[in-house]
Amino acid sequence: MDATDPPPPPPPLTRKRGREARKSKEAAPPREPRRARSRSHVPPPPGAGDGRGGDGEEDVGFDLISRLPDAVLGDIISRLPTKDGGKTRALSKRWRPVWRTAPLNLDAGDLAPDANGAALAVLVTQILLVHAGPVRRFCIPAQQIHERPAMVEGWLGSRRFKNLEELEFTVPEDPFYGRSFLLLPPPPSTFRFSATLRVAAISQCSLPDCTATLALRFPQLRLLSLQEVIVSEHSLHSIIAGCPALEGLLLKRSFGFRCLRINSPTIRSVAFHSPCCGDHCVWKVGFHLEEVVIEDAPCLERLIHIERAMGLGVNVTVIAAPKLEACVLDDLDDGYYRLDFGKVVFKGFAVINYTTPVSSIKILALIRDNLRLDRVIELMRCFQCLEKLYITVKYFFC
Repeated sequence: MDATDPPPPPPPLTRKRGREARKSKEAAPPREPRRARSRSHVPPPPGAGDGRGGDGEEDVGFDLISRLPDAVLGDIISRLPTKDGGKTRALSKRWRPVWRTAPLNLDAGDLAPDANGAALAVLVTQILLVHAGPVRRFCIPAQQIHERPAMVEGWLGSRRFKNLEELEFTVPEDPFYGRSFLLLPPPPSTFRFSATLRVAAISQCSLPDCTATLALRFPQLRLLSLQEVIVSEHSLHSIIAGCPALEGLLLKRSFGFRCLRINSPTIRSVAFHSPCCGDHCVWKVGFHLEEVVIEDAPCLERLIHIERAMGLGVNVTVIAAPKLEACVLDDLDDGYYRLDFGKVVFKGFAVINYTTPVSSIKILALIRDNLRLDRVIELMRCFQCLEKLYITVKYFFC
């Protein structure tokens, strides 16, 4: 056979039969058994079944979220708006009983924003009767305090309000000038939540004077809003001092104090408003906010002056606020406003004293009734680390 000849073809394949086939199987190495595929199985929660309803219909709400324990689902529901939390009952049979025992987030404004006071009171009562769980957030119009004080006291006196975290008495956004009803103190049960409240919005009330026997302390409070409230200067500072965890403070359309002093190691945002006082208002209290002093606020980041009344101004003095980055100032008249940063002093929109620029301010928003380019340039020279400057021009018509 020559080396150049092609190799011979392989022998034909033949099926071995009988004794030869058995010998070939015995000589072959043993094959490893096939391993069964491992499938992760998450058992359903108690009462969830197999994802189907009792009558065999598919449970469309049975998914990974539905496998969570009732306590976690209840916490999710309590973070939703009131209407959305109630609608979770329609998701599936798994979700249907959870809302009734979950922490209740009851916002009357979200339920029926256009309902009158009587209809809204009936709706709130019905929800509290049907719901069996604790109340986490309770938000009602302050109008209910004046029209139905006994009913509001009955709501707040329920044992299901024991661990209330958020309490809000809301007011409409329109000014209250011309309203003739007398401001009443908050319901007595309001102050029994002082140990658990994290958010408190008190509106259209007259706060009692803080004395040695009545010291308002809120150790867990993070946000405090006082809107259309009459409170003395001593009581206001006593309340702030009684909030060691306070992060946000809002004072809007409130009376009875001339000066606001901030001494807080935790506060991060302060918003204040200087309302009119005197013949234009129905409550003759004699005092309105005239001065804001930031004495010691190491965490303060935002200082906001909400729209003030015509002809009134607030003198702002910042002594110690090293992290102050954003200022919103409503400066309508140069003759009624003074802003003192120590190194830089403004009278209205004019710089009257300048030594070194303010280095912490990065965002500045001004509300003006007139605009001059030279004043803007001078202002930017005083805030050399400024990143954003907002100027809003307002017009007033008599």
